[in-house]
Amino acid sequence: YRKRERKEVYLSVNIPSSSSDEREKTAEKLTSKVRELFPYADLRRLHTNGSATDAVFNISVRSAGELVELMDILKQNFKDGDFTFVDQPRLPGL
Repeated sequence: YRKRERKEVYLSVNIPSSSSDEREKTAEKLTSKVRELFPYADLRRLHTNGSATDAVFNISVRSAGELVELMDILKQNFKDGDFTFVDQPRLPGL
C-alpha cells in the first residue's frame, strides 16, 4: 500500500453579489465551511479581487474524488447563486 500523495489544487469561485460586503461574507462562510468539513485540507484563502469577485482556495487533496466531494458539499451548503465554481481544476495523475 503506497500512501497517495496530495496534489495541490486551486479552487476558484465566483461570488456574484453586487455588494463587496456581501461577497466578503460569502467568501468567509465558504472558507470556514471548507475548514470545518475538510480539516486536513491545506487551505489558504488567497484573495477576493474587486470586480471579478473571485475567491481562490489553495487546497491539497489526495484524489479527484475528494475534490468532487468537497465541491458537492459546498454546493449543498449554500443557496443557488451564492457562488459558482469558475473552472474545474484538473488533477494530473489522479
